[in-house]
Amino acid sequence: MLDEKSTRARLLLNEHNHVRRLISELIQVRRMKILNGILDGHSIPIEDCTSEEEKMHGTITSIIETYDGILKTVIEGKEIKLKASTEKPKKILVRFIHPLPAIVGIDMKSYGPFKPEDIALLPTENAEALLKQRVVVRVDIEK
Repeated sequence: MLDEKSTRARLLLNEHNHVRRLISELIQVRRMKILNGILDGHSIPIEDCTSEEEKMHGTITSIIETYDGILKTVIEGKEIKLKASTEKPKKILVRFIHPLPAIVGIDMKSYGPFKPEDIALLPTENAEALLKQRVVVRVDIEK
């Protein structure tokens, strides 16, 4: 424990801030090098990347390949076919059958407490768990 006003404490804090800035700049330079390499069509040695950089590289490459495919399709005068979304809804509307104390959802937000006949829009994972436990029933909305 150092006195915050001591010279040593101020020097350590200054050094800590300097290291954080250098790390931030290093990460930004690496990110720009990866982005520029992908955009210029150069291959980047994946073995020199961290796992996070590999993931970023793969995601960006996939996006650019998709865009290039769309561009090629449009230039050839063909119709673009959009894929139907197969993603689960992010939230599900449910009606409570049994009382439930407040819960913390998968999104780290607080929900509840609930009484029978209450209606709530809950994250899918939480709603599905409560559906299996027969605490709630799904509310279908007609369009």
